[in-house]
Amino acid sequence: MAFRDQSGVSGEVWTTYSSHEGLLYGIIFAANLTADYSITAQKAGFLSPFAPQFKAGHVFMAADPEGSATPFDKDTTFTIKASNCETDGEPFCLFYFSPQLSFGNYSVVLLGDLDKWVPMSEQRVVQIWRTASGMAASVLGKHGETINFSFLLDGKMITPVLSADHLGCATFPVTVNQGFFEMEEDFFDSNTTSTPAAPSTSLRPSVPTDYDCRFKPPPFTTPAPPTYIPIQSTTHNDAGRVGLSLKLAVFGFLAMLFVYVRPRL
Repeated sequence: MAFRDQSGVSGEVWTTYSSHEGLLYGIIFAANLTADYSITAQKAGFLSPFAPQFKAGHVFMAADPEGSATPFDKDTTFTIKASNCETDGEPFCLFYFSPQLSFGNYSVVLLGDLDKWVPMSEQRVVQIWRTASGMAASVLGKHGETINFSFLLDGKMITPVLSADHLGCATFPVTVNQGFFEMEEDFFDSNTTSTPAAPSTSLRPSVPTDYDCRFKPPPFTTPAPPTYIPIQSTTHNDAGRVGLSLKLAVFGFLAMLFVYVRPRL
């Protein structure tokens, strides 16, 4: 879904979003601005009843994610500067919004694959793993593809690089030790957990050893208890049951004859 805001804007502003874990990840595209434009979550369509849940987070410019990250909630007004709305010499600029997440004492903002127009696309970032003490993101690409995945950890931007495995999958643990990624190729197989223990500063949930990122893992559900429906029964002898069945069969046959074989008047 995309929204276009023409109320008081000198130029064009379009917004859309993707969704992960039911949370909204927003995109704001501005072009040909001749004056500054102030936008809110409401104006952007992020509070629409048809949109995923909006959770307070950060809005940032694609060209400078770390330096431009600004807190953004349902009451915040964010100003797009016309003088700064330019990308590679063209009169447009891209902003992204990501909710603020956390584990332990850490604050996390997942920025995604910033090499893509939609860095947190549901077709690219296919699974986010979260526990009380760790977080990881699985990204789908092509076999051998070099994939970047960025995130802000306590305000510091970290962009590890991994190669997609034979299934096209790369799972990025959110870690406080960036040096951990420098030895990823030998140390961490992105599709399994059968590796030596990570440094103590690396926190990640245990990804299933048979996880295939091309398919969504099944949800963790508890089977519903069986429903007991009391049935009032009457005792009949076997002969009585056979006789009743025969009567019903004969009645059904006669009814069919009456419908299909009766003389036409």
